[in-house]
Amino acid sequence: MSNKKLILLFVTIVLLCFPAIIVQASENSNSLSTPSGIPLSELEQFIDEFMNEFIGTSVAGASVVIVENESIFYHGSFGYADMEAGILVDTDTVFEWGSIGKLFVWVSAMQLAEQGRLNLNTDIREYLPEGFLKKLQFDTPITMYHLMNHNAGWGVRTTDLMVFSSDDVVSLDEALRRFEPKQFFEPGTIVAYSNYGVAVAGYIIECITGQPFYEYVRENIFVPLGMNYTTAHPYQADNSTVAERRGNIRGHEQIDGIASPTGFDRVFTSLYPAGGAIGTSADMAKFTIALLDNSETNPLFKYPETRLTMFTNSFEIARHFPGITHGFWEGFYAERTLGHMGTLPTFTSNLRFSTESNFGLIVLTNGGSHELDGRLASALFGDFVPEEYVGTLPSVRNLNNIESSFFSTATATTGFARLLLSAPANILKIVDDNTINLMGFDFIQITPFIFYGTYQDMGAFAYLSAEDDMITKVTIYQSGRAPADFIPISGFDLFGFYLSVIFLAISLSFMITAAIIGIISILRGRKMDIPVPLAKKLTNALNIFGIIVFINYLIMLSRLPIVTQSELLPNFIINIAYMVFAPICIGFIFANMKKHESSKKSKLLYISSCVISIILIILMIVWDMYK
Repeated sequence: MSNKKLILLFVTIVLLCFPAIIVQASENSNSLSTPSGIPLSELEQFIDEFMNEFIGTSVAGASVVIVENESIFYHGSFGYADMEAGILVDTDTVFEWGSIGKLFVWVSAMQLAEQGRLNLNTDIREYLPEGFLKKLQFDTPITMYHLMNHNAGWGVRTTDLMVFSSDDVVSLDEALRRFEPKQFFEPGTIVAYSNYGVAVAGYIIECITGQPFYEYVRENIFVPLGMNYTTAHPYQADNSTVAERRGNIRGHEQIDGIASPTGFDRVFTSLYPAGGAIGTSADMAKFTIALLDNSETNPLFKYPETRLTMFTNSFEIARHFPGITHGFWEGFYAERTLGHMGTLPTFTSNLRFSTESNFGLIVLTNGGSHELDGRLASALFGDFVPEEYVGTLPSVRNLNNIESSFFSTATATTGFARLLLSAPANILKIVDDNTINLMGFDFIQITPFIFYGTYQDMGAFAYLSAEDDMITKVTIYQSGRAPADFIPISGFDLFGFYLSVIFLAISLSFMITAAIIGIISILRGRKMDIPVPLAKKLTNALNIFGIIVFINYLIMLSRLPIVTQSELLPNFIINIAYMVFAPICIGFIFANMKKHESSKKSKLLYISSCVISIILIILMIVWDMYK
């Protein structure tokens, strides 16, 4: 064949293949950008400029990792691990991961399910010691799915989640027995974020494997992935390197627009599977890469189907609404993402990844605000664009109770903080037929009763569950965060709450006024050498003690949430002492009134003080102020 014919044949082949080459080039160019469209070649500059807005103001330091195509594409360190000591964040810095550590519980559960040692649909009491859970209110079984989906029905404890000293950390078994919350809702009906439920799941893994949860995680997740600088131990006793590095980072808070070291350095939790993990961002990247690995040699699972199952919805509130995938939170951006956030008093973390584009984002900070990681996730994963709905959307004006008062199920609790946490809120207002205002932000209806808007610079959804034109539940889901359920408050409960607040205000005002009048009267009597009746002295003592109870209650509330029941024991003793002292005091007051004549004004003061004290005792019992 002549050279001309060879050249002609080559050109013909190239021309025939040219469209395919163009398509392939196009596909490659698409993969060279973030899901939001930022070219990977410009990503480092974009992140550096983005972080400049936050370092030193919102947070003192941060670590950002980008995972792309199952490898680390970018790893940036910013600011200070400890501003006072001048220690900079670097790739060796360990951060507290908070609730991202919950993902180790769910991966462990899926591993055991894969091995046939755990059935996700079985009542968890079959795995727990007999009689372990003592405060269940419903006969409905609780399954591992309920724990994954945070809908086992437990309320929230306001104490004992975190402590300041590792000496106060107790075993997981003891912590679960000692700090069991009351079950308020039937399993499967209400989503209420539950650290206790996650810790129970971690304990079930202990019961099945016969080894501490942190040890199982180290052997079956950290070691296979080479995560040498991460530990799930509540105070890092199993990894001396992490324990030593933890001493080089300090939590910071924002004060007057400047990141400043906090007054306390550390917190610990006995329910550590729910949020005790500490490690480097590079190790979290290894974990993320394993989650994105769809090969048959994935080090976490024996079968690829297990990983695929883990990323399917285990709980879906409604179609087109983000759900829960075996403990991972869905987030709707330009692409569907999965992940989790972590929040501690002075540390935040965010892990978010897309299996569609094999793209992951990790942000760890030593500050207490999610503004940085939330906005960065939105910038890199892109804005959610809802599908155009075909049909007629229902008018929100037809919902009779849309502007009623609602109660957050995530704060359903017993204990002294119940009055504070039970405060109702008017979270919804009608803007027009297809728009609601949710806590100050407008949300547009995108499909029947599902609304989408921007809340605190992050995309968020709201779903109105309705029956017979009445809202039965409002579910709010901010991209990447846990969903929150709100239920309408009955007129009777609303009346009772406000009546309690009014009576408390009246009681405090009266006691302060009566105590001032009483003290002045006693001082005048002494000055004029007039005997002070016992009834007057006891009435004054009763009012002063009541004021002390109010001050004591405010002190108790101010110590939340990093306080234990035992630390509050002196405060509880004060409240209980008043509840015992007041009836005895009232008895002596009335007895003394019968023996000695008193003026009408004095009698009115005595009787009013006694009535107010009885009202206060009733309110203290109703609102659990003594426990």
